[in-house]
Amino acid sequence: MKLNGQIYMISINNFNYIGQSIGSSLCRWSNHLRLLNNNKHHCKLLQSQFDFYGIESLSFKILKNKIEKEELNNFEIYFTKQFNGINALPLNFLKEEKKKLILNDIILKIPYRKIAKIHNVSLGTISKIKSIYM
Repeated sequence: MKLNGQIYMISINNFNYIGQSIGSSLCRWSNHLRLLNNNKHHCKLLQSQFDFYGIESLSFKILKNKIEKEELNNFEIYFTKQFNGINALPLNFLKEEKKKLILNDIILKIPYRKIAKIHNVSLGTISKIKSIYM
């Protein structure tokens, strides 16, 4: 069975975080809530807005459903631009110089969450960089 993905948006105080998921978007939403509640979300701006306005100000919306896995990054970039998204770009949109800086931080054994905050990238992007370049 082929899994399709979704593009979703988390909004708070006119800031929009665009993300993607395969399978259940509600599980991904739950993960974001857990990270925000524990003050550990990789998107600094989303975390600061959440800290100030609280959970009552958050909204979650599916922007597009039934997207083939290979097209998810393209749709995430499209919607990030369309809604002025505050989230980090996927790996294939990072410049080589940025990837090298992230790789150096991995080699220095800087915690992934700190690397994510420093470079405004997702934890998944850091893992992919490690698996490709190490």
